[in-house]
Amino acid sequence: LIKKRILDQASKDGIILLHDIYKGTVPAVPGIIDALQKDGYTFVTVPELMAPAVPEPGTIYRP
Repeated sequence: LIKKRILDQASKDGIILLHDIYKGTVPAVPGIIDALQKDGYTFVTVPELMAPAVPEPGTIYRP
């Protein structure tokens, strides 16, 4: 269920936030990463995603 939701909602320049407090999350991560990479997605840090802007703490950014 977690993997399906992530893959259904993944989008260009998106941020995926997962919490490890749910027991199914951590085991789902390798499959999510593999599937997204096969679809051509790459993984970057938030500063890399926002460049050349510098994210400011407490600021809300929307597309």
